[in-house]
Amino acid sequence: MGDISIIARRLPDKGIEYGWSGNGGYFKNVGISALTYQDDEDVERLFALGEISHLGIPGSEHFKSWIWSTVPANSPMNRNKSERWMFSQIAFIDYGYFREPDGDWYYVIPSSFRVKIPLFLVYNHLDDDLFEFVYLSAVQHEIGKFIFDKYPDADPDFLPYLSDLGINAEEVKKAILDSDYPLHELYELHRPVFNYFDDWIVVDCDENYQEITNIYMRPRAPEAERLETCDWYTPNKKNRPNMDNLVLTIDYTIVQNCLNNIQEDKLPSDDELASREMLIRHLVRSGKLDEIKKNAAEEGLVGEEAEGYVYSFMTGLIKSREDVLYRCLKEHLETERIMKILNITENYVIKFASESRLEIKEHPCK
Repeated sequence: MGDISIIARRLPDKGIEYGWSGNGGYFKNVGISALTYQDDEDVERLFALGEISHLGIPGSEHFKSWIWSTVPANSPMNRNKSERWMFSQIAFIDYGYFREPDGDWYYVIPSSFRVKIPLFLVYNHLDDDLFEFVYLSAVQHEIGKFIFDKYPDADPDFLPYLSDLGINAEEVKKAILDSDYPLHELYELHRPVFNYFDDWIVVDCDENYQEITNIYMRPRAPEAERLETCDWYTPNKKNRPNMDNLVLTIDYTIVQNCLNNIQEDKLPSDDELASREMLIRHLVRSGKLDEIKKNAAEEGLVGEEAEGYVYSFMTGLIKSREDVLYRCLKEHLETERIMKILNITENYVIKFASESRLEIKEHPCK
C-alpha cells in the first residue's frame, strides 16, 4: 500500500470521526473531491458510509465512475476525543483531510508536526501538474522562519528555554531553512526545540485563500490540559468558492453517458447496475424521458440545446428523487410506501439503501 489518505471531521463535542479514504491520496485525487462536500448534509451522508477506498463527489456512491465515484470499504469510521488520534489507526499515512464545523476543509501534513492548512489555500497553489508538494515545502519553510522570527514575540519563555539548553537559535534556524524538509530536520536533529511545541501547527490565510496571514503554534502541554486546534484561534472569515458547477458537470455527464448506454443497449446486467443507472432506466421505460423531450420541443429547442435541456432536467430530477429517498429511508418509512411516493421499484429502493449503508423497513405483514 502507498499514498494512504485519511479523512476526518470535527464532531460537536470537539472529538473527531475519521477513517481511511483510499490510496493515491494526493490533492488531485482526494483533496479536490473533499472540497465538493460543502453542505453539512452531504458530509453527514459521506461519513455514514464508513471508511472508503475511493472518494468521489456527493452522491457518487450511487453511480459507477472510475474517477468520480465514492466506493465504501465496508468498515465503520473511527471516533476519538482528540484530533491527535487522526493518524492512529493506519501506519504510514501520507495525506490527511480534515473538516471543521465551520465548513472549511484542511489539508493536514502527517509528518513530525501535523501541519493543518486550509484546503482551498492549497488548491490555489498547485503546480502545473496539479500537485501540492512544492507549495507544502514553501509552507514548511514559512513555519521555520516563524518559529524563530515571530513566535518568540508571543511566547516570552521560548528563547530563555533555548538559552538554558545552550541552543543557538540563529544556527538552528539556518540549519533547518537550508533543508528541503525544515520541520523534519527540526525533529531529527534539533529534538529539544521540537519537543517544546505541541505537535500540531495551524496555518490561516486571507479571505480569498491566496496568502498565509497567520501561523499558530503552542507550547506542548500535558494531554489532559491540551486544547484542540479549533480552540487556539478564530479563523479569518473567508469567501469560500462554490464547487457546485464541478458537481453538476459530473452529474450531467453521468446522466448523458447512461442515456447513451441505454440507447445503445450497453447497460450491464441488473445485478451489476448502480442505483442511479436503475433509476435512469426506470425513467426511460416509464415514459418520463419522452415527456422531457416533448417539453424541449415545445420550447422550440433543437439539436444540442434540446439535448442540454434533457440532460439537465434529468439530472435535477434524479438528484431530487435521491434526496427524497434518502430522507424517507432515514425516517424508516416502509418500502411499499416509499415506492408509492416516488413511483419507483422495490429493487431500486433496496439497491439505493445498500449503497447508502441504510436499513430498509419492510411491511410488518411480509
